[in-house]
Amino acid sequence: MLEGLDEVDWAAFSHASGSADDVPGLLRHATSGGDAAGEAMSELYGSLFHQGTVYPATAAAVPFLVGLARWAPVRRCEFAWMLGMLADPHHAYGAAFDAVRAAVAVHADVFIGLLTDVDAQMRAAAAYAVAQCAAPSAPLWSRWAVEEEPAVRASLALALGLCDPARSA
Repeated sequence: MLEGLDEVDWAAFSHASGSADDVPGLLRHATSGGDAAGEAMSELYGSLFHQGTVYPATAAAVPFLVGLARWAPVRRCEFAWMLGMLADPHHAYGAAFDAVRAAVAVHADVFIGLLTDVDAQMRAAAAYAVAQCAAPSAPLWSRWAVEEEPAVRASLALALGLCDPARSA
């Protein structure tokens, strides 16, 4: 889930607070559970996604955030929501936005796979992330046909409105 994390030269990247050399520790602590995890998650938002601004370190962190969305023992859907927001031009901006959005979009297949997760909150987050990846709408329509959870259907409706506006109208 965090394979290769220590091989990245994080000090060469910047985020809202300067050097991104704190990112590996924050990613590890965000999955530890308890208060420490909540504080680490808050720090990740504050440094990688400060008031909507994304940074070079944000793009470098995306593959690890995707791994956490897939496999973390806690907060999986929080990581998925964060990834969707990082790629959403209504939530994120800055000089690194295009690189961040591209980094998230590379993992569209992961989010498509998460549309069938047992956790309804994850399915809702995955639908949002799929829409931000400009992925094909077919997987969203497939999930729409079988989804019964109202919150997930709402997320799917929004995603379909973005990915397939003519058909979803």
